[in-house]
Amino acid sequence: MRGSAPSNACDQSAGLQDEVPFDAESPKPVWHMQDDRRSALTKDDFVALVAEKGAMAKADAGRAVDAFCSAVTAAMQQGDDVKLPGFGSFEVQERGERQGRNVRTGEALTIAASKAVRFSAGSKLKGAVNGKES
Repeated sequence: MRGSAPSNACDQSAGLQDEVPFDAESPKPVWHMQDDRRSALTKDDFVALVAEKGAMAKADAGRAVDAFCSAVTAAMQQGDDVKLPGFGSFEVQERGERQGRNVRTGEALTIAASKAVRFSAGSKLKGAVNGKES
């Protein structure tokens, strides 16, 4: 979790401080951007947030997060889009076969067709991120 000692080399290079600043009125850390780097929630942080918002135990929240991820994955494997009104939608996009070049040799090569996942934020999520909660 945030504020703990780095567990691997990636955490050490992220510029994390040894001491986490805390707000006097809240036991939660106050995060600041350092060197234009943004922080990201880890899965453990996200599970804790879901547990708090859903007024449930962390174990239940962990199962809920895992179930959500599995359900979205299963639907998308079948080619279905997942639409959550106000939050956003996950869509499967087909990428056709195309020509490319080997950057070292300049040799032409064929890039195989593939599928990609696209997330499009919904209006409520966009508004919340921009400080215009509705």
